[in-house]
Amino acid sequence: MLQQVALVLTVVTVVTCLAYLARSVFAGRVFGPGNSRLVGTAGIVGLVGFAVVPFFGNMGANAAFAQISDGTFDNVVMAIQPFPFILAAFAVALITTVFVVGERLQRDAEGLV
Repeated sequence: MLQQVALVLTVVTVVTCLAYLARSVFAGRVFGPGNSRLVGTAGIVGLVGFAVVPFFGNMGANAAFAQISDGTFDNVVMAIQPFPFILAAFAVALITTVFVVGERLQRDAEGLV
């Protein structure tokens, strides 16, 4: 059950952050502190959810096997591919950095005009 709750919370949080970001961009405010926080929040929650959901699924499967076998079957193996996490973390860091630098450039440019 934790797997499904984590999945729903991850999806709802990421979609909500990205919807607020899209609304702000459509209003003409691309770079700002709020948008930088929205991008960072969506990225971090997405990464954590991407890691936690399979972990909770594995926990549920292990609990089911333990119930079926009356505790005699111990399946504790969980394979993790680190490359997708590293790639996603790089993309999140890059996008967040772009928004923070854009925010700083916009702030500096407003003082010139």
